[in-house]
Amino acid sequence: MPLNRRCALLLAALPLAAIVLPAWAARAEEKEKEGAGPPKQVFVALGDFTVNLRDKEGQFGFVVVGITLDVAPQAANQIKEVTPRLKETLTRRLMALADRGALTPGETDTVALKASLADALQKVSADGIKDVLITRLLFG
Repeated sequence: MPLNRRCALLLAALPLAAIVLPAWAARAEEKEKEGAGPPKQVFVALGDFTVNLRDKEGQFGFVVVGITLDVAPQAANQIKEVTPRLKETLTRRLMALADRGALTPGETDTVALKASLADALQKVSADGIKDVLITRLLFG
């Protein structure tokens, strides 16, 4: 294709681009304002907690509890800032549960465990925590 013909085609397409591009950009802005859908879930992994156990015969064992928090997106940074305090609170609660015998192999009520941990966390950081997820429960 000769150079003159290419230039003519390019010049003919410029007015069309000037009409189409602003409309396309406006539509993209509208979609962005509407949001892409429901807000994303934000999870904060607190890690695994290991607690020593002692049974009735005096034998020692342990339990590993993995905990992740389901938090509100706007509260994620605030939760991450107090993570050390949350971990300390959870460690203390797990140790208290172990002392009471609430963490025993085959007899641990995971619903009660979640409720107890959530209650402890609400005292430290009441805003933003939607749920406590137990991602690992391992006895040894």
